[in-house]
This record gives sequence, C-alpha cells and structure tokens, in this order.
Amino acid sequence: MTALVIFFVSYLGIAMGGIPGLTLDRVGIAILGAIAMVAFGAVSPQEAVRCIDFPTLCLLYGLMIISAQLRLGGFYTAAAEKVLNFSHRPRLFLLVSMLLSAVLSALLANDIICFAMAPILA
Repeated sequence: MTALVIFFVSYLGIAMGGIPGLTLDRVGIAILGAIAMVAFGAVSPQEAVRCIDFPTLCLLYGLMIISAQLRLGGFYTAAAEKVLNFSHRPRLFLLVSMLLSAVLSALLANDIICFAMAPILA
C-alpha cells in the first residue's frame, strides 16, 4: 500500500509540474519518489539499481552534450535567422519550421528540440 501511495503522489506531482509547498520540478519529484520507494522498503537498493537503464542514460547524456555544443557553436541562432527569413510568408515559414524541427528531432531528443524551437516560433 505504501508503494502505491508513493507512486500516485509522485505521478500526480509530475503531472501537475510540482507539488504545492515544495519547490521541486518534475525531475526532482521523480527522484524524490524513487528515494521514498527505497526508504520505505517498497524497492530494495539492489532492485533500484537494476531498474536503471544505463545505455538510455548514456544516450540522453550524449544527445544533451551534442545539443549544448550546437548551441555554443551558434547553430541554433543561425537556424533561427534562416527560418525567420521566411516569416513574411506564413505558410512557407510553417513548412520550414516543421522541416527543421523534424530533422532536428530525428537527430536529437525531442525535449531538446522543444527548447531550441520555442524562441524561433515565439
């Protein structure tokens, strides 16, 4: 029953984007939920470690490094400037924006592309 309560509180906090009274984001809530599962004995520490998919973590970390290098290299700024050249033609602007986001989503993690494309579209 304890595991179920921890799961639902964590899931609700992640869905809401935060838990009232706590200054935690979704990642913090997920980590706090995982710690609570181990602390209350719902999952043993060995089981918790076995549940971590290290290849996926390494892949996401690598994609974040590539994205950070693209940002530092000015790629996102250059892409934004190129896309903004089409802003006077809304349909073409939409097409170019969609193609750019599709190509980048194929190469990088989607959440990274959301952060990169938001300033362009705003």
